[in-house]
Amino acid sequence: MRYANPDALVTTEWLEGRLEDPQIRILEVDSDPPSHHMGHLPGAALWTGICDPRRPGPPSCPDQGAVSRVLSMAGVRDSSTVVVYGGPGNWLGAFGYWLLKYRGFDEVRLLDGGLDKWQREARPLHREPASPRPTDFAAAAADNGGLRATRDQVIAAEGDTVLVDARSAQEYRGDQLAPIHASQRQPYPGGHVPGAKSVPWSRTTNADRSFRSFLSLRTLFEQEAVPPEARVITYSLSGGHVDRIPES
Repeated sequence: MRYANPDALVTTEWLEGRLEDPQIRILEVDSDPPSHHMGHLPGAALWTGICDPRRPGPPSCPDQGAVSRVLSMAGVRDSSTVVVYGGPGNWLGAFGYWLLKYRGFDEVRLLDGGLDKWQREARPLHREPASPRPTDFAAAAADNGGLRATRDQVIAAEGDTVLVDARSAQEYRGDQLAPIHASQRQPYPGGHVPGAKSVPWSRTTNADRSFRSFLSLRTLFEQEAVPPEARVITYSLSGGHVDRIPES
């Protein structure tokens, strides 16, 4: 058996073989620009500030105009395929994939394993900034509302809907208010949404941060009382950990 949406992912081998393909544009989604300059995939443009709590919301993520500007600066054209990836854990890469899909850009793939897997396999890295020629690209499609659940939709959800909390077990229990590297002084209480099941992002990936197999993921979710037939709504602190890409 295989993922419901296998075309969402590309392998490190596939991408390395297409680094010179002008139709492929690469985006690194990162919250730490200095780390990008310490080593990134050849030709990768940097996308930072993808989720900024200071931005008026909701949601606290770029609107379609901002997404279009990022794609334009990355040299994206109507014929391009965008491959996104992130640093440790690759969850920001997955969030970038979801955000592009949500904002109506469909020709996007996620690099399975992200920078972690790429480095483990000793594939090429560059330090010099990429300099793609900007385009006048503008995302024309409307937002895909089916990829996001509102608060009212969650409250009104029927009995076959299961909420899945993708944060760490410590955050789920309320022992931490934010990821371990972030400040624990936050303006909200700890804990989880009543009835939500805990399936941390880290448990859905292998050691190299590629996604676990279909059967392994299915077993994991069933063990946490998330049946295959359920309508699943995932959430995390900012939304960055919730993108179960190959299953969606």
